[in-house]
Amino acid sequence: MLRNNRKKAVPSTSLFLPDEKKSYSFKRRMWVELTSMIGQQAFAIQFSSLMVIATLIFMSIRPSALSTKHSTSQLVPNTNGTKTTIVLMGYYSERTSNYHQIFEAYSQMDLLIDQVLFLWNNLDEPIPPIPNSLAQAKVPIIPLQQSRNSMNNRFGVDVTQRVRTSSVLLVDDDVVLSSGMIQAMIEGWVQSDSNPMKRPMIGVQNDARIVGEGQYFFHCSRIEGWFFLQPNCWRWPFRGTSVKTTPYRQNLVIGKTMLFSRTNLRLYQNDESISNFAESHFCEDVLMNALVRNVTHRKDPVYIVEKSQYTRGGSLPITRSTLNEQGGLSRVTINSLLGSWVRQRRECVKFSEEYFGTDIWKSRVSSA
Repeated sequence: MLRNNRKKAVPSTSLFLPDEKKSYSFKRRMWVELTSMIGQQAFAIQFSSLMVIATLIFMSIRPSALSTKHSTSQLVPNTNGTKTTIVLMGYYSERTSNYHQIFEAYSQMDLLIDQVLFLWNNLDEPIPPIPNSLAQAKVPIIPLQQSRNSMNNRFGVDVTQRVRTSSVLLVDDDVVLSSGMIQAMIEGWVQSDSNPMKRPMIGVQNDARIVGEGQYFFHCSRIEGWFFLQPNCWRWPFRGTSVKTTPYRQNLVIGKTMLFSRTNLRLYQNDESISNFAESHFCEDVLMNALVRNVTHRKDPVYIVEKSQYTRGGSLPITRSTLNEQGGLSRVTINSLLGSWVRQRRECVKFSEEYFGTDIWKSRVSSA
């Protein structure tokens, strides 16, 4: 006998009839969606308000960062806490105003600079005084009277005994670097190799030179203000050939602005052949370049390109400003000595090739 498995209808206990129930569900769903939309709109309004407030705050801070040309207090540089030591050498008292500008600028860059070593080479005039306002500066200014007038003092004992950072930054006394430039140089040096001893020389693009085979050349567009030096631009020995296809690229940075490992200071000091030759030929920067290339297996320098604008990403301007050049050699004196100066630089290049090997200025791809 077949059993009827269908369940009997159970009377509904709902207060709503089926049509009323559907209407209630629809209204409830609409209410939930409406409240959700209201919540999202409220969040969007709050978020937009916060963004407006943040923008106003940022705009109120940004002008001060722009107006403080050499300040780093607004931005923390991405140098992993690495600082450098500025080595500044002076001789002319006529440039005292330069020194004050330089000290004022660097004394505020405590996030980048550990100290400024001010070497005074003039034996007949006292060291220009450090302004009283910088007595308690964030970056100490250390004046050091030298016992002799020598360009080698930049790599001397007074420097090695006081440097506490892993790198040193040599800067001439007629220029001042922006904090963005110093930051870029430190970052370029740190990122070039994990081993500080293998890191190449860091310089400014405008200071690039090409040397090799006993020759010393600068770019053809830079005749240094003296027409008769035009044959010494770096396309001269490679006529009809692109510079890129020659064994020599931009492989030297002049001493106007250069950063390198402090370990190279003692290597230079302990090698009398190098220091003595540099003393008689005024080419200490050339031989320091050669020494660094020898230690780093012929690595070319890293050149920092100047950028004068404040970028949207927050980077500071990367600049080098020229100051008063009063007190330097007169144009007449320079014109009379420039021929011998070029000859001495060439002799220095020849010496470096004899001392470190004929390939010292040829570029190599590092295997590190």
